[in-house]
Amino acid sequence: MLETLPTRRLLICVAPLLLHPALGLAQTDGPAFGLWNGFLRQTNVLECSTTSDDDVELRVTLHDQRNQQIGTGDVTVGALGTRHLILNELADLTDAYGSFRVGSRDGGALPDGTQCFLAIYRFASAGSGELDYALTLPLNRILQGESAGMYRTALPEQEGALTAWLTIFNPGTTSFGSVLEIRSHRGVKTSRTALPPIEPGGRVDLPITHDNSSDSPAGLYRILPTRSEQNYIAMLTQYGPGQPSPSFAQVLHPASGSCSRQTIFLSTMGPAENFVEVANLGQSDETVRLTVYDAVGNTLRTIERGLPPFAQTTVSVSALLGSESTGSARLTCESPSARVLLQATAFGYHDGDIDWAYTTQSAVAPSSAEGSLLFGMNTFLGASNWLRYLNRTTSSVAATLNVADANAGEVSDLTLSLPVRATHDIPLHEFLGIDAIGSALLRGVSDGADITAELLRVYYRTDGTLAAILPIAAQLATDAGPEVTLEPFLSGLSAPVYMTHAGDGSGRLFIVERSGRVRVYKGGLLLDDPFIDLRGSVGLEGEQGLHSIAFHPNFDENRRVFLHYNDTAGDTVLVEYLADALQPDVIDSGSRRVILSVDQPHFFHNGGQLAFGPDGYLYIGLGDGGFADDPLGNGQNLGTLLGSILRIDVDGAQPYVIPDTNPFRTTTGAAGEIFAYGFRNPWRFSFDRLDGRLFVGDVGQNRLEEISLVDIGKNYGWGTMEGSLCHAPLAGCDTTGLELPIAEYTHQEGNAVVGGYVYRGEQFPTLQGLYFFGDYSSGRIWALRELNGGSWRRTEAFRANGSLFIASFAEDESGELYVVDILGKIWRVVSGEQ
Repeated sequence: MLETLPTRRLLICVAPLLLHPALGLAQTDGPAFGLWNGFLRQTNVLECSTTSDDDVELRVTLHDQRNQQIGTGDVTVGALGTRHLILNELADLTDAYGSFRVGSRDGGALPDGTQCFLAIYRFASAGSGELDYALTLPLNRILQGESAGMYRTALPEQEGALTAWLTIFNPGTTSFGSVLEIRSHRGVKTSRTALPPIEPGGRVDLPITHDNSSDSPAGLYRILPTRSEQNYIAMLTQYGPGQPSPSFAQVLHPASGSCSRQTIFLSTMGPAENFVEVANLGQSDETVRLTVYDAVGNTLRTIERGLPPFAQTTVSVSALLGSESTGSARLTCESPSARVLLQATAFGYHDGDIDWAYTTQSAVAPSSAEGSLLFGMNTFLGASNWLRYLNRTTSSVAATLNVADANAGEVSDLTLSLPVRATHDIPLHEFLGIDAIGSALLRGVSDGADITAELLRVYYRTDGTLAAILPIAAQLATDAGPEVTLEPFLSGLSAPVYMTHAGDGSGRLFIVERSGRVRVYKGGLLLDDPFIDLRGSVGLEGEQGLHSIAFHPNFDENRRVFLHYNDTAGDTVLVEYLADALQPDVIDSGSRRVILSVDQPHFFHNGGQLAFGPDGYLYIGLGDGGFADDPLGNGQNLGTLLGSILRIDVDGAQPYVIPDTNPFRTTTGAAGEIFAYGFRNPWRFSFDRLDGRLFVGDVGQNRLEEISLVDIGKNYGWGTMEGSLCHAPLAGCDTTGLELPIAEYTHQEGNAVVGGYVYRGEQFPTLQGLYFFGDYSSGRIWALRELNGGSWRRTEAFRANGSLFIASFAEDESGELYVVDILGKIWRVVSGEQ
């Protein structure tokens, strides 16, 4: 099991008010606040997703601009599901604007694991049903203290005025006073206005217009609250030319963050012109450097600009990227503490005029370094959904992507490898289908992973031209359990690799040491005398050793015990002993009987697990025998016992019989003992105590580690496939009849999977039904939770802070879990929630 070859999912609970700390954002209690707008016949749609295990009952209340309640509605979001609510159906929103609250049915905060945002759509006035534009508004983006944002009142390098409205909303319980300051792109103050106090729940919408006298088509606005602790929400809605039927609309957010870690996506897809805007929010001059990268992460150019206080600059990057291309830009500053705002806008053209636009802002782009990234999906109106993601670290990292439909049926579980600074796009609509809603969850799983991402909904007209691109900002999620810890249970062992119980009610635990001993833990003590000592008879080269022990289901009556090990010739031997009738804590050494012997071509991939199934038969795990790439083809060869899970009846004729129901018992040329095949090295497997399902951890080679739910007669792919990927050949392999794993991970998370158990103990109810497994080298432990439709979601439950080499998991008679550490210890798995 100890791989010497080259080194080779997740229940997420969303924290509803966990906001990016660099932005000066604050938290509030109670329902989340949102802003709606019914002018220009806009349709307001609330989109909510939850990662809760239970249905979530939400209540939405609509308020006008004077904070008077005008409508209410309830929506139930199913467990791990997504739901939409059209706010226009709750009240007449025509030619008006206001706010809304969304929280639990009893008026409390959004339940844990639930996130919502508002999507606003405007359809063509001709009644064709085609979309003019779309925009999104996050909920509870609460600001404190001074903030600033960029505005634009004219199109870059084109004629045509834009209309910009600044909205300020007071979510607090006291009046909100502030000063609004407008500056030109050179940082020159053009106006400073003390705004009338905004009452609790009230909002003010102010136009920001083009100032011909200052020649300032773009610039900076500053919001200066009279009290620094005041909470408020602010945004700038920018409408394209063509009033009263603007060609596009988008929402821009203010910020108060620092220059550090600002990265944005660039794109000329559409086709489009791409402009990057940078503003200095500080009181002193600042030198900024904008480094532009192409889609694969190559540096195209570094542009340096000096910015006076409150000045703004615009850089065209279209020529650098080229036509129909993507990339990214990274901002660095001479002063690390500089307050700088970064955004990029793509302008799409139709018949020579700008027809659509969208802006990417670093201010609203959380990173996976803070948690997982949750996105709401929607393919109505023919929308495609493109997930764009970028690795911001200096080395390749791995990530997992879970896509679920509206009813929590997981339709995709991908493991992604992200090169440095390369920009990737995934067409999520291909997983979801048409006229559907759902969610996507992106999580960096490598140590130090720092990934930024955005979702683009792309809408088309009936003639195939682009109508609108709607950017969906990531909502930050955090891993909420199941988190477990490891509590010291037993030490002083010599390379333990397995532990189990006898099932006889004695409470004893039996610990297998690789060298050939089985130790007994009884009455809180590790007994000095071993249960059996085969040292000197066990081969120890490579991955050889004594691997496991299994007790007959009727052990308390027949005293039968089975051992799986390599002999000194390196071959696999399955032997039976009887426990001593007078001394039950030791083996009767004279009772030895060989049940099965299998020639092993190499000292790798010998398997090692023994376990009795709920059917009373003995199951045996055997690897492909090594070496790399299964050179003998054992994984796909039914004529050998290697690379398989075997099933035999040890209660029939000696030494065993093949059960009548074994799938290949009558197949010509096949080994009748085979229960399932196509395994590389099924080091550890177990049966669920509740339903008898067989979970197998199969150790991978170069790329993936996998957990499979194994059924009779099935082929699990090795060496045609490694996990869900082709192995031989590396592309275009024939996957007909091959079973895919229920979970997998890359070698950036670990390099040797250790199968575990479904928790069925009573001490930790919140762990019930979760399958726990781990990795030998990284010491990580994950939990798998089954979703609707039989799919599974993986969550990291534990990460070792020091040396932990997991050789096995274990169960005691009551179903409590343990971890066997080959460094000589046994740990008990403990949950903080009981």
